[in-house]
Amino acid sequence: MKRELTFVVPSRLDGALLRDVMKREIGISSKQLARMKQHTGAILCNGEPVYVIHRVCTGDELRFLIEDDSEADGIVATQGEVDIRFENSDILIVEKPAGLAVHPAPGDREHTLGNFVVWHYEQLGEQFTYRPVNRLDRGTSGLMVIAKNAYAHASLAREMHTARFEREYLAVTEGVPIQIEGTVCAPIARAEGSTIRREVSKSGADAVTHYRVEETFGGRALVRLRLETGRTHQIRVHMAHLSCPLVGDFLYGQESEEIPRCALHSAKLKLILPVTGDTLEVESDLPQDMANLLKRNEIE
Repeated sequence: MKRELTFVVPSRLDGALLRDVMKREIGISSKQLARMKQHTGAILCNGEPVYVIHRVCTGDELRFLIEDDSEADGIVATQGEVDIRFENSDILIVEKPAGLAVHPAPGDREHTLGNFVVWHYEQLGEQFTYRPVNRLDRGTSGLMVIAKNAYAHASLAREMHTARFEREYLAVTEGVPIQIEGTVCAPIARAEGSTIRREVSKSGADAVTHYRVEETFGGRALVRLRLETGRTHQIRVHMAHLSCPLVGDFLYGQESEEIPRCALHSAKLKLILPVTGDTLEVESDLPQDMANLLKRNEIE
């Protein structure tokens, strides 16, 4: 799969080396650049092939034909539903249901979101390399970004933990935070003796979560959270640190007969689209199983 990019040189880059523009301004990786140099016509300035040591001028129109680093990733195509919320030439935003793994792994190599996405494009007659950008735990529902080419994946990966890529979640907690709104700055590390569990630890990696209580229902709260970092189990660990574990979180709280998963939903994504530079914002409503938790608690 190939992607054509167009870039008009602004006055501030007048006289710059083309390779510097490609790497620093457009975000083309060294590997992609090396592949492009092997193909005549992959790097054009005002319609003419040029070398990467060419110096650009204000107003020059640069065109690049970027080829994916790989054309297949070995994921088996399996029929399954894919709920597409947005799609263009570079990315796909889907709504992942709770209970579905993002990527094939030992024990489940055929019934994951990756398998379903590959099958979806196979039906359209397209070969698809699966590149998830923001990954969700199996039990977490909601919005997820998938890159459709290597350039888009690299571009979004660079912005994942910056203000240009916003991720908001909704969670239902057992207990209500003392402060209605706040920020948890607590480093997270792997818990001693466990390969899965994480914990707040001075020796851990920096982790920052911003939260706001949206509503309270008896002893529970609907909390909106925004991630500044992306540590494993970050929201679950931080809310448990506030003595408000997520409902149904067997690892940091306790299991619930009301819901067979952690009550966590990826509710909003705001990002800058690769290539076009446009801002995209997509939101998702609270799923029914989480909404039911609040209704039941209100009745009780």
